[in-house]
Amino acid sequence: MRFFIQGFPRGVPLMFFNILMMYAGFYALIPFLYAHYHDDLLWSTTMVGVLLAVRQLCQQGVGLLTGMLADRLGYKQMLVVGMVVRGVGFALFGFAEHPVWAFLAAILAGLGGAMFEPARDATLTALTPAELRGRMFAAKKLVGNLGIALSALLSALLFWVDFAVLCLLCGLIYWGCSALTLLRLPSIYVQTEPVPFTSMWSTVIQDRPFVQSTLFMCGYYFMYMQSFLTIPMRAADVTGVQEIVALVNLLMAGLTIGLQAPVYRFIARYDTWASIQIGLGAMAGGLLLFGIVEHWGGLIAGFVLYVIGLLIVGPASNELVAALAKREVTATYFGFASLALAVGGGLGQLLGGTLVDVGRSVGQPQLIWWVCAVCGLWALWGMHRTGAQHRSNSLAC
Repeated sequence: MRFFIQGFPRGVPLMFFNILMMYAGFYALIPFLYAHYHDDLLWSTTMVGVLLAVRQLCQQGVGLLTGMLADRLGYKQMLVVGMVVRGVGFALFGFAEHPVWAFLAAILAGLGGAMFEPARDATLTALTPAELRGRMFAAKKLVGNLGIALSALLSALLFWVDFAVLCLLCGLIYWGCSALTLLRLPSIYVQTEPVPFTSMWSTVIQDRPFVQSTLFMCGYYFMYMQSFLTIPMRAADVTGVQEIVALVNLLMAGLTIGLQAPVYRFIARYDTWASIQIGLGAMAGGLLLFGIVEHWGGLIAGFVLYVIGLLIVGPASNELVAALAKREVTATYFGFASLALAVGGGLGQLLGGTLVDVGRSVGQPQLIWWVCAVCGLWALWGMHRTGAQHRSNSLAC
């Protein structure tokens, strides 16, 4: 742990603390919305699914716009406002029994995330020298998973006691991080002269390697989203233990905490493009192994290989965006990159359960896992091709 957090410039440790607390607040609440609205308030599964989809769409769907605003107005300002807005949304969930108020809470929670996520990654990029960014983004993932582990404690203590208290506490976490950011984070402005929004947009769209890499990263997010539905379903089917579903996120967080440092040391010998390709291959192979074996050993081996791929691709993809981004529009780049999560992650959530049902109905229960492997290999091929073109163009220049 010390290897990751030492030696960073002023402001980065504060951002790590914010990430730790916000991950704890997010994962203490969001995974339990289904249980509250479906089991306690008797909403239909479809209605709860739409509620969760609205939250995600409001967050990832407008990331490009909020990234442009962050570049124009300043990263600190967008961080502070975004945390306050998400805190309001989370607190409102605790009292939102009518669908109108629940959907308002989901919209506010999503928009708050859309405001601070591009600004957060752009802030880390601006504060960290290029030679430290790989370690910094790996540390960011490690800290986030520590937050997930902390969230299990928060939710276990409060969810079954009073859902409203849990929501208020999660909202207070974001408000507290907002106040700390306002008081302690240095102001960061990357545009000495305001850049027209049309120029910011055209700068990103005309960056062909970046746009292509964002497209192919949809395959990564398709695989990543299986962590929240089909992987727990598969684990429960093989083991016959339904309670294992609640342990998957905690197990993933534990593996991340234990493996992030050795995985980073191994992958640091490769450039960013190659690292992403290795990670995508590990994810695709791990999911296929996880999906086709019928015994504990293969199940665990596939899951560990999949998590190792996540540990590689997550930080490396952030590092790639930071390396490709033009300084004046860094948050715009990160905002555009979030479209890969909106599209790939949305398809992963939408098609994951459907492919499980279709596969079972046609006698091919491994269908979802073969589709995941194909998506991973397509993304790997695309990143290899785009990376080779980028290196060629860089040498020509």
